[in-house]
Amino acid sequence: MKSPNILQTLVDLAKQGLWENVDALLSTHANDIAVITWARVNTQNRDLNLRDLSASIYEVSTVTLEENDIEKLLVMMREQIENPYPRFRAACALVKRANTIEKYFVGEAKVILREHLNDEDVADIAKTYLGI
Repeated sequence: MKSPNILQTLVDLAKQGLWENVDALLSTHANDIAVITWARVNTQNRDLNLRDLSASIYEVSTVTLEENDIEKLLVMMREQIENPYPRFRAACALVKRANTIEKYFVGEAKVILREHLNDEDVADIAKTYLGI
C-alpha cells in the first residue's frame, strides 16, 4: 500500500479510536515520509484523536527530531487537555530520544510518564520507557 492510502487509513482509524489497529500500522509505516510530514503538520489538530496520532507517529518513528519537532512535542506534552494521551505519547517520543535532547526535557517527560503508571491502557508503555 502507498503511504497516502496508509495515511488515510491511519487517520480514519484514529478518528474511530481503534488504537490497536493504528499501532499495528505504525509499526511498519511510521517512518514513511508522508506519515512523518502529516505528523509534523497535525501536532495541534483540533481533533484530539488526530493530535494523539501525530504524537504516536513521532513516538514510533525513528526520525531524528529537528529543533522544531522537539518544540512541537514539548507544546503537546505541556498541554492540559481532556485527552491525556497526546501529552503521554509526546513524552514517550522525547524519552525515546533521550540521548539526543536536553536532559531537562527528558526529566520533564518522565514526570508525564510517571503520571500514567496507573493507567491500564498505557502503564506497560510508561514502565518500559521509565525502565521499571
